[in-house]
Amino acid sequence: MFVAHYALLDAISRSDVEEVRAAVASLEALDAHGWYAQGRTVDTVGATSWEEPVLARLRAHPVPDRFGRMTVIEPLPEEELASYQAEVEQALALIEEADPQMRAEVEELVRHVCISRGSGVTGATSLQFFGAVFLREPYPEYHRVMYFFEHLVHETSHLKLNVIHTADPLVLNPADELHQSPLRRDPRPVMGIFHAQFVLSRLVHMYRRALPLVEAPIFAEHAKTIEDKYRRGIGTLNEVGRFTETGRALLDSMTSMAE
Repeated sequence: MFVAHYALLDAISRSDVEEVRAAVASLEALDAHGWYAQGRTVDTVGATSWEEPVLARLRAHPVPDRFGRMTVIEPLPEEELASYQAEVEQALALIEEADPQMRAEVEELVRHVCISRGSGVTGATSLQFFGAVFLREPYPEYHRVMYFFEHLVHETSHLKLNVIHTADPLVLNPADELHQSPLRRDPRPVMGIFHAQFVLSRLVHMYRRALPLVEAPIFAEHAKTIEDKYRRGIGTLNEVGRFTETGRALLDSMTSMAE
């Protein structure tokens, strides 16, 4: 539904009559059972037709990541998918044990986990394809359950904040005012930093709750990295940010969650 709606808005903005007709037809084609997915799927990218325009936009990203890798998004071999599906379920079980409320958010907001092979894009979600989370498979040196634990919390947090942002601007700084972000090399608008801090505060919270439940030392090491990033970014928001009442309340909640 969200993909078709975005396609309609995009076609209207370009005054493309044929694309408008196609987008309206795709919305009309959805029956009463097609508006919302039941349950949750964990699959390789490209398994469903609605992903095609999303993958085209993700693959068009022209900027390399911080390791210099360009965006490559490819389907997973079938033999790899089953292993990742099991590890996603392990990560969800750890989220449940660490904080049932966070697990409830994942259940509410995430309907499709689409896993790819490639480079450049680690994870993505958007109002343009709301309810879907696209994740690159972890590199071989990564702890795989920790990887999915972190990125499911990360992308669910973006979805949560996107919902809130539809009802309130949150940040009053202009979009062309750029500052250093804790998660990106390039300067970002204050709203981008706000998103990063919302995600990081929840990750700090979740890692603290998960640490007593796991034996792998890498969890504690990575938890410290997350906390360091959070503390760098929260200083920027407190120094330069201008917020609505809801935005300020959210900022306060980040502080209470991560301190």
